[in-house]
Amino acid sequence: MDVKVRKFSPKDISIVMEIEKHCYPKKPWSEKEFMKWYEKFPEGFLIAEVKGEPVGYIVITKDNIPSIVVKKDFRRQGIGKILVNEGIKNLGVKELKVHVRVSNKTVQEFNKKLGFKQIGLKKGYYKNGEDAIEMIKVVE
Repeated sequence: MDVKVRKFSPKDISIVMEIEKHCYPKKPWSEKEFMKWYEKFPEGFLIAEVKGEPVGYIVITKDNIPSIVVKKDFRRQGIGKILVNEGIKNLGVKELKVHVRVSNKTVQEFNKKLGFKQIGLKKGYYKNGEDAIEMIKVVE
């Protein structure tokens, strides 16, 4: 599969919101939240496209991945890994941490495949009181 990764621009916000609402219909991020991250880390806000169709995005900072989403029909095809690696390269990241819901085994496994290791547990991390597994990846 030919995946093209490009930088987000503010004109892409409707595309990102469509993907966000598709994947998180109950609690999507707002446009304001996305634009806040873009203003802080424009090099870490990337869009993945397949045949010109936007299929996912990542918001990555120098030390964290606040959001990464790939449309359901395009998952398990390496797109998430491509987004993470491009974000790491763009920002020159040396160490990356993520927090994952204890109940989200799919994302935990995805992170392990990318080389993340569990380093702790954050009790009551999420608004609903669910714990988060803290994971870290050291970039070589």
